[in-house]
Order: sequence, then C-alpha cells, then structure tokens
Amino acid sequence: MRTLLIFPPQAHFTQPYLALPSLTAYLKANGFADTHQWDMNLDSLEYFLSKDRLALARERVRERLNAFDTTRPLDLERMDLFKTLTEASLAADAVVDGIDDALGTLRDPHRFYDYSRYLRAVKRLDKAFKLISAEWYPTVLSPNSFAMRWSIEREPDVLAAISDERENLYIEYFREVAIPRIVRERPDLVGISITYGSMIIPAFTLARMIKQALPGVHITIGGGLLAYAGAKVAKSGAVFSVIDSIVLLEGEGPLLGIANAVAAGKDVGDVGNVIWKKDGVVVTNKTVEPLPIDALPTPDFDDLPLDRYVSPRIALPLAITRGCYYEKCVFCTLYKVIGPGYRQRNLARILDDIEAVTTKYGSNAVYFVVEDMPPVLFRALPDALASRDLAIEWWTDARLERNLYTPELTRRLYESGCRRIAFGFESASQRLLDLMDKGTAIAEASDIVKTVADAGIAVVLYTMIGFPTETEAEARATLAWIREHQPWVQEVSLRIFYMDNLSQTYAHPERFGITQIHRDETKAYQVYFDHEVATGLTRAQARTIFFEFMEAVRAEFPLFKGDNLWLFELKSHHFLYLCKRGSLDVFQGRATAHVPTPPPRELDAARPRLARDVVVAELPYDLTEITQTLVKAEDETLRPRYQSGSFKTEMFAQLNDVVAPVQPRASAIAWRGATSDFLRIGKDAANILRRLDGHTTLTQLLAGYDEAQRAAVKAFVSAAFTKGLIEDAAAVRQPREHEVSP
Repeated sequence: MRTLLIFPPQAHFTQPYLALPSLTAYLKANGFADTHQWDMNLDSLEYFLSKDRLALARERVRERLNAFDTTRPLDLERMDLFKTLTEASLAADAVVDGIDDALGTLRDPHRFYDYSRYLRAVKRLDKAFKLISAEWYPTVLSPNSFAMRWSIEREPDVLAAISDERENLYIEYFREVAIPRIVRERPDLVGISITYGSMIIPAFTLARMIKQALPGVHITIGGGLLAYAGAKVAKSGAVFSVIDSIVLLEGEGPLLGIANAVAAGKDVGDVGNVIWKKDGVVVTNKTVEPLPIDALPTPDFDDLPLDRYVSPRIALPLAITRGCYYEKCVFCTLYKVIGPGYRQRNLARILDDIEAVTTKYGSNAVYFVVEDMPPVLFRALPDALASRDLAIEWWTDARLERNLYTPELTRRLYESGCRRIAFGFESASQRLLDLMDKGTAIAEASDIVKTVADAGIAVVLYTMIGFPTETEAEARATLAWIREHQPWVQEVSLRIFYMDNLSQTYAHPERFGITQIHRDETKAYQVYFDHEVATGLTRAQARTIFFEFMEAVRAEFPLFKGDNLWLFELKSHHFLYLCKRGSLDVFQGRATAHVPTPPPRELDAARPRLARDVVVAELPYDLTEITQTLVKAEDETLRPRYQSGSFKTEMFAQLNDVVAPVQPRASAIAWRGATSDFLRIGKDAANILRRLDGHTTLTQLLAGYDEAQRAAVKAFVSAAFTKGLIEDAAAVRQPREHEVSP
C-alpha cells in the first residue's frame, strides 16, 4: 500500500517541520515501507517564486493597474488596492530580474553571511511575495502566512474559498503541479498535516482536488491546529465531502491505525482519536493514550529536499520531550493537545537521534522542539553530548526556572553548542505572574537573563500585553524592565494576550476578571476569542501599548532596527547567524541594506544619472497619504488576530463609510532596487531626476536654473548620490540596462 504525507502551504520555508518526518518514520517502522512525504509548502513557494511565474504576475498586475480609474476619490478599499498594485508594479522589474540571485544568496553558505547581501536578498523576497499578492488581490501571501477575504473561522467561507478560482492562488499550483504528480503516484492513503490557520484553505483545497482526481483514495487530516479545532471542523459533517477522517492529538498511533484499516479494506471505526463519517453521521471514536515516547523511531527526513530550503544550513528539528513538565500556565493549552501528558525521551535515545540525523543529513545544527526544556536535560545534555563526541549547535525553549542557571551550567551549555534559549517571560509584574500560575519570580529573572547572556547564549523573551486585569502601570513596567535589560536580551517576541477555548482563562473567566467572552455562533471553526474585563486594560488600550512597546523595541534593540527585523522574522536565519558570528555584533550600527555612498569629490564635474536600479514614477494620488490612512484604519480595527485569516474585509466594512476618501493629487515616488524600498519625493525633485541623463555635468545642469535655485539643486543632487538614487556616469563603465517605468 502506498501512503503519501503532505505538508501543505503556507508556512516558513527555511527548514523542514517535524510532523512529516516523525509520521513517516513511524509508518515505515511498522510495516508501511511505501510511505513518502512531500513538503508542498516549499514546492509551491518555488513554483510562485520562479522567474517566469513572477514575470506573468508582473504582466497581470500592470494590466490591472492600467485599468484603474484614477479620476475619482479613493475609499478605503480602493486605497488599499491602488497602493498594493502601484508598489508591486514599481518593484516588479527588480523582483523578476533579481529573484534567482536573492534565493541563491539565502542558500549560499558564503553570500548568506555577507549581511548587506543578506538584507538585500530578504527584502527582494518580500517584494516578490507582494507582487504575487497584488496579482491575486485581496489575497495576501507572505513568507509565513496566507489569507483570503474568506474567514477561516466560518465553515461556509472555507468551503467557498476552496473553489475560488479568482483569489485562491493555490488552485493554480495544485492543478499544474500537485494533482498530476499525485495521480501518477496513485497513493491509497493521503495524510495532510495542518499546523497553522494559514494552511486551512490550501489544505482543504488540495483535499477537494485530490478527491475529484482520485475518488477512491482515503484522505485524512491532522496536525497541531486540528488538535484544537478538529472537533469543531467535523461538527456539521460538511468537511467530509472532501476528506475521510480527522486525527486528533498526536498522529503516529491513529495514522498507523488508519493505514492498517485502508490496507485491509475496512473502515476506521476501531481507530482511536479519529473522527469520521458513517452513513451520514459524524462519529467520534474512543480516546486513547499517546504512545510511549521511547517507542517512536528517529525522524526520517529522506524524501525532503534539504538542499532546497531557503537557508544555507538546515537546523534539524528533534522532539526530545512531548507535552510540558510544568502544565500550569493558565493561558497555555499546548500541554493539553500535545500528548496530552508529559513524556521525556531516554537520554541515550536522544543521543542516538542526534547522532543519526546529523550524520545522515550533513548538518550539525539542531532545534530541540520542546514546550520547555526540563531542568534534568539541561543539566545532563552537556556531559552526554561530550561523551559521544557530538559537536552540535542547538537552541530550544525554556522556563525561567529557579536555581538552575548557574554560571557553571550556562558555561557548560554554551560549550555543548547551545546558542539560543527562548524564555516564557510574559510580564515584569509578580502579581500577574502569580495570576498566570507561571511559577516564576521576577526578582530572579534579571540574574537568570544576565547569567545566560554572559555565557554567550542569546536570550529571547516571550512577552504579552493585555492579560486580564493588567494595568497600564504594569504594562509599562514590563516595557521598562525589557529596556533596562537590553544589553542582555537579543530578542523580544511580543504579543497581545488572546484566549483559546481550552484554556483556564476561558473555562473560569470570573477568576480573571473577564466579564464577557465574544462568541460568534457563525464561526464554527473559531479557536481564539476576544473578551472584555472588569478592571485593567481594555483591548483597545492593550493594543495602543503594544504598538508603543514595538516602537521602543525597534528603536533600541539592534535586531529590530530597520531592515534587521527580517532576521528576526526568519528565526532559523537568526540562529545560523548566531552560530557563525558568535554574537549579534553585526547588527550594531546597522539598520538598512543601503550603505550610504558619498557624492563624487569633483561634484561639479560629475555626470549624474539615475542609478540602474532606480525607477521614478508620477502618481495620480499621494501614496504617503494613502499609507498613513490605511495604517490608522488598521490600528482602529480591533479583533482577535490569531487564526482568523485576513482582516481587510472586516476593516473595509467597518470604516469605508467613515474614513474620508483620498482625493486625486499628483505626486512622485522613487523605487530603489538596491534597498527594495520607496522614497516619496516632490515634483520638483522628480523633475530634476528626469533631467539627469548621464551626459550633462552638474555644472551644465545648474546653468539651467536661476542663481537663487542653484544651491538648493546642488544640495539635492549631493543628497541623491548619498541615498543611492543617482550615480556618476563618468565613473560607471558598464552599459545601462533598459529601464521600464510602470
């Protein structure tokens, strides 16, 4: 029997996820040798980011922009469309011409660590995603998300989205690439792993199209998100028009049971932790305990194209525990759906896993996928790794555990290869930590952070704003604590508190001063809920402080300044930089991909012209005004932003008739390919730039202006050199490329 396991779009593409390798290894170890895995997330990325496909997107975006009516005021929705199309069109030539170099840079073990080249590459990649999004507007595709106008919380929306040929871009990829391959391979069982909300529509779209092509194949879905939402997804039974079964909680045991049933031609009625439909009725099978963790084989990455992930080196994921050894935080529910129940792999098995994957797959970088690294393993790993001569570099998540992080232990952790630890910090308020049942002490957090950082290990702090009853003073105290510890903290991962339906905050709202939970009966798939409180910050106030917090972090933490933020967004890249550089000193004094260049010494004799990667365009609207209006509108659209899909439809519905339209007003903008960004310029500046043909010296140019204007024009030309807008044709020997203005 042939089994095909699929990791669907859309998620990060810098390294493999652990779900498929774990499931593949277990099926192979239990008699299903003809099991294969496909990282369709990576494959679809390569399809849409190919030079030819991006060129097609460029053509379609420009056709749509040329047809845009620019004679009337723009309401909020048309502002967003105009901005999206315009920016994508201006950047399109640079994207198409530079995408191969950008992807090559991010995969190259030398160019990747040239930080200026790295930043240019990731910014070019960002603009490529924006070009694709503009083609499929209002759909939004980014390196780690996918959202359509359809809500992923409403079942009718999801079922409509999976057939939406105009806005569901994955229909094209599935039709052109995925379905033909699946038909050729003719699997008997297809498993689709859904980890994030951004995968719901692509996964169900794929399932629908597989069913159409191969009606007899058994399709099962599972994964981290289904552990939360599986029962909700199955409730009406409508989803069983495109799938056959849903796996809840951990997947190895149920998937093996389904494989045995399919191979024997039986139904899945005897398989625990599975939901299916029999004779028109949704059936939820019995609940069974998860497998012993030591019974699970070493993950199998064999079918995955490890050389094609967008990184020069793979950080191989390994789950050395499952569940959480603490299991008390009132906002957290991971320990209820991973397992449930805490289990720790035998240390000898852990070492066997590390040795097996690092040797077989040629990377000594390891990510230990745990909820919290238990103290016993922190203490044991350094000596155990040394005893087996396992020279690895690794990172993990942990608690700010009391009496653990001594200078001696942190030194040994660093020597064992530990380069990054992400801590659940949450708040600097001891009252809130106690209310959360965190079991940590803010009085000890400072020493822990400093001790870990002083050992050379990068410190990450997970932090939240807006936990029920939190006051403004407490929120600002958390910000003050973070800023005070900036020399020892490399990253801050900040979020606004949200509540899921399995948490203690949801089950016992009165304990946390929650007066109302906003439930919407039309959202059958809803997992996360907004709420109101009797005391403390409202959701609007928490959001305001969140943005203030982010502004402070971006201003004061080198990793978050300007373009550096990209390395934070692509976390495995950040880890690789830590491994290579030993620190984050590369960020000091850096905030942009652009390296300012001084104007020519003999400025008057220079023959200025537009730099080869600069486009100057006149626009019928002021793009700066549009951007500011859209940002303000988004900030005023309060909603739970997790697992709900695009917020644009809701924002337009709320504010289209409230926000003042933008009137037509001519403006100019410059696109700089070297930095992949835009500069707003005045009409006079645009006129000057258009006159710079590379044949006329600055002295000759100035002769065309009256004496009162010459000083200002000369100053502008000097600044334009510094900003990379222009170059000196006398100093540039290579021929000019043909420039296309959108």
